[in-house]
Amino acid sequence: MEGYLTSKQVCKRLNGCSPTTLWRYQQKNQTMFSKPLPAPVKRGAGSSNLWSAEEFSIWEEKHFRNNIG
Repeated sequence: MEGYLTSKQVCKRLNGCSPTTLWRYQQKNQTMFSKPLPAPVKRGAGSSNLWSAEEFSIWEEKHFRNNIG
């Protein structure tokens, strides 16, 4: 899988979470998941947040879909 996901696409895949919740999932001190959501990448100055589709999918499967905490 290649490409990038926008914040809106990531929120939708995470059960329609808000942008604030998305930010919370990225924090190192979050307690919802065993590993925080990987940080987004910037393609250039002033660009939108983008997530590696592959990296996000791996995190989603391991930590979001299988979350028991």
